[in-house]
Amino acid sequence: MKMKKNFILILVIGLIITLTMGCNSNNSENTKVEDTLSEGWEGELAWFILKGLSNGFLSSAGSEVFGNILVLIGIEDPSTAQEEEIEKTLKNVENTLVQIEEELSTIETELSDINKELNIDTDKILLAVNWPNDSVTYIHTGSRHLRDIMKNPDGSYVKPGDINHTTILNLSSQILNLWDIDNAMQGINDSILTNPYTAFPTYVDEAMTEISGDDTLLMTAYQGLEYFSTKLLNNQILGANLVVEAYKALDDNNTAEIRYNDYKDMFYNEVRNMENENSFIYNAASLVLRNATLYGEQKLPSDADAIFKRALFYSMLYTGTDKDKFGLRFLHISPTVYPVEFGSLYAYNDSNKNFYTCEIVGSHEVLGRTYDYWDGNHVNANNAYRVVEYDCGSVPIGEYGIYTELTLNSLEIGSATVSNYNADYTQSSDGNITYGFGLATDFIDNRFTESSPYWSVHRVSGADTESSGSANNWPIKRSTIWINTTTWDTSGSTELRGNFKYVGSQARNMIVDYHAEFYIHGFVPYYFGNLLTDMDIGYVTGVYNVKDEKSECRYEYKYNLKTYLTTAKDVEHSESRDIKHTCSFTAEPDVDYYVYFKVFIEGHAGTSVDAVSELKTVKSVYVKFEE
Repeated sequence: MKMKKNFILILVIGLIITLTMGCNSNNSENTKVEDTLSEGWEGELAWFILKGLSNGFLSSAGSEVFGNILVLIGIEDPSTAQEEEIEKTLKNVENTLVQIEEELSTIETELSDINKELNIDTDKILLAVNWPNDSVTYIHTGSRHLRDIMKNPDGSYVKPGDINHTTILNLSSQILNLWDIDNAMQGINDSILTNPYTAFPTYVDEAMTEISGDDTLLMTAYQGLEYFSTKLLNNQILGANLVVEAYKALDDNNTAEIRYNDYKDMFYNEVRNMENENSFIYNAASLVLRNATLYGEQKLPSDADAIFKRALFYSMLYTGTDKDKFGLRFLHISPTVYPVEFGSLYAYNDSNKNFYTCEIVGSHEVLGRTYDYWDGNHVNANNAYRVVEYDCGSVPIGEYGIYTELTLNSLEIGSATVSNYNADYTQSSDGNITYGFGLATDFIDNRFTESSPYWSVHRVSGADTESSGSANNWPIKRSTIWINTTTWDTSGSTELRGNFKYVGSQARNMIVDYHAEFYIHGFVPYYFGNLLTDMDIGYVTGVYNVKDEKSECRYEYKYNLKTYLTTAKDVEHSESRDIKHTCSFTAEPDVDYYVYFKVFIEGHAGTSVDAVSELKTVKSVYVKFEE
């Protein structure tokens, strides 16, 4: 599903930043502020927000200001210039509030479609998280009354002084007391952070039942999480606007600023704080990591980079990050039990040949897919990952390599592209948010390489065969010895074993995936005495339970090399086999297991018969745990 342009982001960041500006404004109400919005929303609105991000403090009136409507319409005897400026402010604020309401309705439809695609029961989630219906209703009621007080019955905007001051105070009282918007804000916050079942983890859990192991649905699930988040957060943005309006109308700017700062902290914990397992950014990261592939060349899902990049951008917008503070961000992810420490990293710009220092701004533990944790040949399960975020600062647009030291001779662990963006996450050459993102991982290596200390070799000697190779010297062969008798029993096997012990506290479903290459060859020269050759050459693989003395899984392949009295020619067969097998079983605590690769020759052969069964290599053995 194509990612919808999320104009909610624009609206939200505009409200966050301009609320701050309104709270901190010390300028007089008749200070002229540049009009930065014309009719329409696309382009102009993005520019307006970026302007608001960079200005810092603005006056009480102007197209970049929220939170002062009740103050502005209560001004008595305004000048003509003030009237014009206030009318622009009323128009801008009303349009913005209407647009947010419309976007909430659009999101409802989009989210419903996504939930149907993912087979998510929306009602089940809303019930589980104790959806704050009353809070949402009170906020929308207050927001509607705020819009209504801006206009006359004929639809024109009220002029300053036209509204009785008592009416303004009554609306302020309703916001703070009748509808208790501050408590409504807390009700939404409870659904996000403190209820027994919180919103974002519950949504991710439901999505995981459908998308686990399916890369194609991961981006759709993330989009659903983002929409679900926006439903709650946009209502809080409307609520924050109402509370600030009410206190400022009561001439209590100090409390207005205190409450807004409280809300900023609330938004940070709900959206940007990866230390909080209920936050949006934590659950976006967990959604990706719970779908990690871990083993082989691709460690994360194919959409992981795009999801992390968008989620960070989203979380910075919703917490009012200044446009100059987005910059180049980099994430490094590794298992918590195998942490990879880099300290500072260095971003190298391919165009200007400069390095930029990337400092750690957060190191977080996020739960994801269960992986194998090794101590010697003892294996256990773990699902904690270390996610380290680096901030490389505001850097020029371009291509970057990420290095571990301040030299191109050091390890390059990743790359990133920095571009200009609008606040709706669209790239634009004249966008005022410069942003880039890179990602690197250090995950699970193949524990059973040729040099691994976990290997052992077991040989069963038989007649007229010999073995070559050893536990750490491959290939492993079993071959025939030159035979000069007419016919003779011929047998023998060599088995390579990868030993491990499961040391978890309880039984777990375990999967052993292995990949190996074998080669078999047999040749029987035409000779009367060889006409009774009947010999199997092949291999057996599987996983063996030492305690119970049984194979949890067993796979065998053999070729029968046989001649008959009617055979009047040489008989020869050769083949290479590249095998990948999966063994699934219940691993019991403190039990020894081994994965085995046995090559064998078995039967009887005549003069000069040549046979080889060879384990060329074991490419990988991965011990995994089912969720």
